[in-house]
Amino acid sequence: MKLLRKVNRRVNSRVHQQYDVSEQWRPSGIGPGAVGDCEDLAIEKRMELISLGFPPKDLFFAIGYLGGEGLHAVLVAHTAKGDLVLDSRTPWTSEWSRTPYVWLVRQSDIDPSVWLSAIPNGTPASV
Repeated sequence: MKLLRKVNRRVNSRVHQQYDVSEQWRPSGIGPGAVGDCEDLAIEKRMELISLGFPPKDLFFAIGYLGGEGLHAVLVAHTAKGDLVLDSRTPWTSEWSRTPYVWLVRQSDIDPSVWLSAIPNGTPASV
């Protein structure tokens, strides 16, 4: 939990988040001048957590919707205390069920190239 909060805050504070940019799905980096949109920050967080020993199989991306804001990508970490969201909009980690988002899709636990509906009884989805 502490590691997740640390990485979430570190990336969020060191990357200038841009909105309405073309989708590239690339790590943002955290050095001087680092920029990216929500999924770029999520990728950066994943890379940092893995480099610090967090199991890659327990990390997945999810896309939700927030009224007035639109679509938003986050990194989710599966932990013994549940699935925790590392969000570029907040320095805090939150339980999946306690976020303001309507979850649309998430990566499969078995095959990260497959996206599943985040609605109960989800089926593969095209993203």
